[in-house]
Amino acid sequence: MRLGIEKSRNLMTARLAIKLIEEEEIIKNYIEMGYTNKIIAEKLNKDILNINLIINYITKKQSDKKNRNKNVIQDYAAKFGISENLPPYLSMSLGAGETDLLSITNAYGMIVNGGKKITPTLIDRVQDRRGTTIFRHDERDCKNCNGDKSSALAIPFLATKDTREKIISSSSAYQMVSMLQGAVIRGTGKIINSLERNLAGKTGTTNANTDAWFVGFSSDLVAGIFVGFDDPRPLGYKETGSSVAAPIFRDFMKKVLDKTPDLPFRRPAGIKLISVSPKTGFKVNSKQKGSILEAFKPGQLPNLNYDKKKIDLKNTQKNLSPLY
Repeated sequence: MRLGIEKSRNLMTARLAIKLIEEEEIIKNYIEMGYTNKIIAEKLNKDILNINLIINYITKKQSDKKNRNKNVIQDYAAKFGISENLPPYLSMSLGAGETDLLSITNAYGMIVNGGKKITPTLIDRVQDRRGTTIFRHDERDCKNCNGDKSSALAIPFLATKDTREKIISSSSAYQMVSMLQGAVIRGTGKIINSLERNLAGKTGTTNANTDAWFVGFSSDLVAGIFVGFDDPRPLGYKETGSSVAAPIFRDFMKKVLDKTPDLPFRRPAGIKLISVSPKTGFKVNSKQKGSILEAFKPGQLPNLNYDKKKIDLKNTQKNLSPLY
């Protein structure tokens, strides 16, 4: 999102052959359903990828001369605490790099909180027998937490100003939230939509169905699910993040969010919600069948001319993104 690639940009889901030193690598979808055009926001929903877009992400250098040799995916993996030493390979953009459940879940927390840095912890606060705080994970100023005035009876007041580091802009974070919400509403995580709450997240499945993941969140709670063996081996035929991990997330959220208010995700100022066609990316009437509601930044709005006719999918040269 930060690189200026619009969520409504149209891409094609064809196979791509990459010539390696000794062999040719074929990149394709988990489930091939023909070559279709869909916008970026919909590709995330169903694991449909366009490797040419990924290549552009991988090779695009930072504008800052000091970091011009550091690719974007490595940079964000480090910023979000997913991996400090992600190799610069194409497969890293598909999730082939190694991480752990706590790190990836923490990264999702930084998306839903508006892009602010989080450091995970198992201990939030420690007080001695007199009520004096001797350890506090939260580094914000806190009246009545420490010093002579602190006691077990005094109510602590945290500073209202959030001084945490910003990893990404709140608008980019919300666009990611919107797309991840789409994955729950109409994508691989739609089993979770049965809860009828504001939830978002993404499935993950490794090669040979060895590991299954689902990481997702409500407006104020993030949870990660991993299913796999200690000694890596296949879980079974078609055992995926959608069929194995997502139901666990659904059942957990159903219990933990029971009798709590269903709060919407916080939308930052400037973001516009516009109904678009999932095939063309053009603005459509909100009542049009199949239309989706997507979040757009100022300057990245979709084609505001109403989509009055279907794109000719056979004439792909006219309709494909310049990145293809």
